[in-house]
Amino acid sequence: MCGILGITTKKQYKPKDLEAMARTLLRSSESRGKEASGLAVKRKESIDVLKLPISASDFLRDPLYGEFSKNAFRDALSIIGHSRLATHGNEANSGNNQPVIKDNAVCVHNGIIANDEDLWKLFPQFERKYQVDTEVFLSLLQWFLAQTGSMAEATKKTFETIEGSASVATLFNNNYSLLLATNTGSLYVLDNQTKDTFVFASERYILEQFI
Repeated sequence: MCGILGITTKKQYKPKDLEAMARTLLRSSESRGKEASGLAVKRKESIDVLKLPISASDFLRDPLYGEFSKNAFRDALSIIGHSRLATHGNEANSGNNQPVIKDNAVCVHNGIIANDEDLWKLFPQFERKYQVDTEVFLSLLQWFLAQTGSMAEATKKTFETIEGSASVATLFNNNYSLLLATNTGSLYVLDNQTKDTFVFASERYILEQFI
């Protein structure tokens, strides 16, 4: 069990307000995993990522987060985050922690892909860098996207190919989209009244705390 969370917005919030929202979501998600924590912030020209093998509370107090937060939340379009309970891949290896970075995408994932080892053999064209099962999801998603040109079709084919459970949030470096998908229903979402800000988390309780 891990916690995924995030915000996507069309509204120009003050960076400190966006940071406060992300902080609240991440801290409230800590109960779902304390072995590693991370955030990715999508802006117009970049995706900034910070992940550390520590709990969310320690992450938010860490000097590296202080440096990260100085600029990451300026003109942010989407934010995704993760509190990790390790299953595949040791958290001492930063690449195994989340958000996972693969080619042109950054992803957070809750669940277990049971056939990940088989998929690496089935798709020898994929280059494996880490032990975390999220990496094969990102490889499949981007490969199917290149084949079909459709994000909806690529997502459908990816979920048809994997075995196990996956609730994911993915940012892409070549557009401003946030992909949010699940095959378990373990995602809860809300909009604000003006419909310009969208928030999600792995539990209804976390969004109630956020509100």
